[in-house]
Amino acid sequence: MDRLKVAIIDDHPSNFATVEAIVGDFADTVYFKSGITALHGIPDIQPDVILLDVEMPTMDGYDTCIKLKSGEKTESIPIMFVSSHDTLEYKIKGYNAGAEDYVCKPFNGDELIAKIKALSEIKRKQEIHKKQIVELNQKVVDVNERAALVMDTMGDMGLLLSFMEEIHICCNYEDIGNLLLETLIRYDINGRVEIAAQDKLFNLRLDNIITPLEADILRTVAGEDKIITGENFITLNYEHISLFVPNIPHEGHAKIDRVKNLAIQMTTVANERIKNLITLDLVKNQYADMRFILSALNELEIDENKLVKSVKEVGFSIRELAGENLIPQFEEKRLTMIVKDLLDADA
Repeated sequence: MDRLKVAIIDDHPSNFATVEAIVGDFADTVYFKSGITALHGIPDIQPDVILLDVEMPTMDGYDTCIKLKSGEKTESIPIMFVSSHDTLEYKIKGYNAGAEDYVCKPFNGDELIAKIKALSEIKRKQEIHKKQIVELNQKVVDVNERAALVMDTMGDMGLLLSFMEEIHICCNYEDIGNLLLETLIRYDINGRVEIAAQDKLFNLRLDNIITPLEADILRTVAGEDKIITGENFITLNYEHISLFVPNIPHEGHAKIDRVKNLAIQMTTVANERIKNLITLDLVKNQYADMRFILSALNELEIDENKLVKSVKEVGFSIRELAGENLIPQFEEKRLTMIVKDLLDADA
């Protein structure tokens, strides 16, 4: 067992000598002749137990005890009053001052040894308990942080679902870019967007007109890696959309990582919606061309049955083509060949 360290505060050196002789086999002793000197020395020494005389000049034992118990570095050190007064009044006064024990002079050596060892064991258990409390509080903090993260993640999922619902209502490229920016601004993410669709470029920013340098950055990163991160920026690059976020807020890493993941998911969805709009525009154009050709064919009075037969080869009928439904993925080259066949047959 490690030797204990006992601090003795007493204005009579003879009392120190007496205690030292009793505890010398298991403890090292440090002597302070007054409460004032003890207040300066004990925080650095950190003894296991303090023996404190009640009656001392200038600052008595009670005031010394109160000050020691109010110090951050000394509040947990057990204090045992040493006094010649064996009355309840003195013991209550010592208890109210913050002491853990009380022994009367002249004291029995075995009793003093037992009391010192008991106080040191109490201190040891209190330190273990204090450490456990700190660990428990940290676990509570960790649990609360995880719970908050789960709640935030659930909120993120709700926001992402709402974004996915709203983006399918967007019918032009600017609306898609603005919806992405408006959603991210809820997380203090003020981004810049470039959309490339059908040989057109759209540069978007919510709070201002996009600067030439920002546009240049978006153009530069458009052909680079999908995700580029710097000290305080991130760019996300997809086939038809690029997102540039300068000045990323320096908050908790967990939140920033969460927002980055959310931005990636939203930008991915936005890119798919842009692809859908591009395909839809192409289909509409092809459909318009088809309607024009059908009208021309009708004017030539080509046999409808022959036209139906030829068109059915690619999965459509003349009545379906004449209807209001869009024609998905219809190839103009194939249509040209069909029309040519029809004209050759009519000739």
